[in-house]
Amino acid sequence: MLAAAPHRGTDVSLVHRGSAVVAVCSESDAPRAWLAQQNDLVAGFAGLLDNRDELAYHLRDLGQPLDATDPASLLLTLYRVCGDQTPGMLRGAYAAVVTDGTRLLAFRDHLGQGPLFYRDDPQGVFVASEAKQIIAGAGLTPEPDFEVLERIFYNLVDDGIPCALRGARRLPKASILRAEPHKPLAVTRYWYPERLLETARLSPDDIRTRFEQLLDRAVTRMLTGADVISLSGGIDSTAVAAFAAPAHLRLTGRPLPAITHVFPNYPTVDERRYTEMVAAYLGLPLHAYMSPAGQLDDLEHWVRLSDGPPMALLPEIAYEQRLTRELGFSSILTGEFGEFVYDMRTALITHLAAKRRYGALRRIFTTWPPQGAARKQIARDALAALVPRLLAVAYRRLARRRGNPMLPDWVDPRLGNRAFHLSKLQVPPQRLWEDAQLAAFRGPGIGTESVEFCSALNGVQIRRPLADVDFWEFFLALPAEVKYPARLSKALVRSLLRGKLPDPVLDRRDKTVFDEAVLARTDYAALRRWLVDSPYRMPGVDYGRLRQRLERQDFTLRDVVWANDLAAVHAFVSLW
Repeated sequence: MLAAAPHRGTDVSLVHRGSAVVAVCSESDAPRAWLAQQNDLVAGFAGLLDNRDELAYHLRDLGQPLDATDPASLLLTLYRVCGDQTPGMLRGAYAAVVTDGTRLLAFRDHLGQGPLFYRDDPQGVFVASEAKQIIAGAGLTPEPDFEVLERIFYNLVDDGIPCALRGARRLPKASILRAEPHKPLAVTRYWYPERLLETARLSPDDIRTRFEQLLDRAVTRMLTGADVISLSGGIDSTAVAAFAAPAHLRLTGRPLPAITHVFPNYPTVDERRYTEMVAAYLGLPLHAYMSPAGQLDDLEHWVRLSDGPPMALLPEIAYEQRLTRELGFSSILTGEFGEFVYDMRTALITHLAAKRRYGALRRIFTTWPPQGAARKQIARDALAALVPRLLAVAYRRLARRRGNPMLPDWVDPRLGNRAFHLSKLQVPPQRLWEDAQLAAFRGPGIGTESVEFCSALNGVQIRRPLADVDFWEFFLALPAEVKYPARLSKALVRSLLRGKLPDPVLDRRDKTVFDEAVLARTDYAALRRWLVDSPYRMPGVDYGRLRQRLERQDFTLRDVVWANDLAAVHAFVSLW
């Protein structure tokens, strides 16, 4: 199993206890996995534990001696005190196991940033960081699961979807896997973010204070001294930079370096004006680069590493990671997940009307003066709160005929429209806002997994301060009208960052989209090689029409997105 993923490291530790064998591999000069044993218990921990110091202080206050402060040893001590409540107390991006040789518990972090896979068969229970390790341990012949590939391509995914590599399953986010003799394998949740929605009652001053405390703590937890921030011109990465810059200076005495991807040949995409402004404002040494990576470069390599279609632009991600190592850094701070934390405004008017929060609605009409079509849309959203669920579902079933506007003409709409309408048909209008707040907690997180595999290969770690669980819980608890006080995207966060970032960045009304660069860099030759010359055929794809479009080279953005995803599926199937 360890040999199946050599990029995880060559420094191996192994313990055999009762019916269990626990092993980790890492690099001795930069460990990312630990193994510990204390009397009858063994623990393996892979990833990053952000609140290690806080937990250590807590345990010492309880009179618990700590032999070491590595994450696995700390985990064992905490588990002896807190038992099955332990996973909910950890913060970071990790996967872990604890066993006494008879029972085994395996779990991963709240948001599933640390990958964890398993298999239960007559030989036993297998748990590992990658699906390929499960297949190797179980002695299975690697092969693709075509049904899963179809579901991934059409975005019909959920927490329970198996892996594209047949025979392995991923453990859902915020879940515990329990294996005991003579009992069926059990998977249970340890975190329920939906219970936090709109539970806070804070004054504006309290909100500002809490926001600053939590984001400062999030970035401080994640800094290592070998950090760089991946900076764009938007709100998310610059918000992280505003807090990480002073924290890094306190930790190291040096300014926090920044890297930024520039597009001088594509003016609508290039954000260098804003990144240079932020870097000057915060005193960040800025390294600008242009990536030579193509969208489909080394595709076969990436699907093999990811054990399936990666659903992420790994060539460009890998280039930035390698550049980071060349510059002497090993930890990349990003602004990822920010939109899930504080910018999911779907069905806000419907939600407030359903909850009869008429004062909030009046303030929205006052501060969001609607014009023309916007006024009609707001009226429709408000009326949706009064529509019975059965009537709303019937109406939306009829509306399915309008189709998915992002569906290319070479994909059968009967298949391509399923995921587009499925969630809306299952969720009543009055619940759409709540459903949107929890969007990041559903689904398998295939893209996040593949980025983690890529990071392990390149010897870097990706840190996402905006995905810090305590920071996220703060925003989940805010009332809807407080979280979204104005029509402007991320209005609350912009106001909380005032004075910490340049006004032109906070006052931006435009949003950078990468259509121009994506279209210009479309690799038609690679797409023809993967899609036209391959014997595999994805159900629902009209390959004749697709071939004609490839020959004309007249793709729109939606064509490129779907075709690149389809090429990844074909590349994975080609391994066999």
